[in-house]
Amino acid sequence: MFAAYQARDLFKKEKIKMPFIKKTSYYFFLAGLANMSWIFAWHYQQVLLSVLIMLVLFGSLLKIYLNLGVGKEIVSRKERIFIQVPISVYLGWITVATIANVTAFLVTINWDGLGISEVIWAMIVIIVALIITLLMIITRKDVAYSLVIVWALLGIYIKRTDPFYGIQNDVALTAAVSVILIILAIIIEVGMDTFIRKQKS
Repeated sequence: MFAAYQARDLFKKEKIKMPFIKKTSYYFFLAGLANMSWIFAWHYQQVLLSVLIMLVLFGSLLKIYLNLGVGKEIVSRKERIFIQVPISVYLGWITVATIANVTAFLVTINWDGLGISEVIWAMIVIIVALIITLLMIITRKDVAYSLVIVWALLGIYIKRTDPFYGIQNDVALTAAVSVILIILAIIIEVGMDTFIRKQKS
């Protein structure tokens, strides 16, 4: 969607001004390089290198996100759907992937978790993800980003309640509560936004 929306200009005689390209181009190119490089680093089990590359990818997408002013700047519906939403989804996914990547690295170096159990750490990570997501909803009204986090948390819940992996109710409960809170926040934020628009009209 993101690429196709920009490619439409190639088939028109009169070129369309797309100011968002300057806000994304170099950083998106860097994100693409980082994404490809990460695949090789991970494939060859260079976990530390993969973490560093992942941070470059996350930083690039975050810069694009901020440059586009997602949830802050008024843009056309097409630009919101074809430019902002794909970047929000991409950033949401890389947020989850960055956490997973760092966790994988800590496992490889046999980190003792500062004496804190794995279950507690899992709950802490979920709560941090919850806080970040709620802030994105409150400050940016970013439903697309939030739904990616919901998808990831649902995956955690399903895995932790699968008998094959062993039931870890504390982690599963934390994930379930987080999903409910995020969905409620989305509903409230969207509802308030709709109400305000109706009042203005």
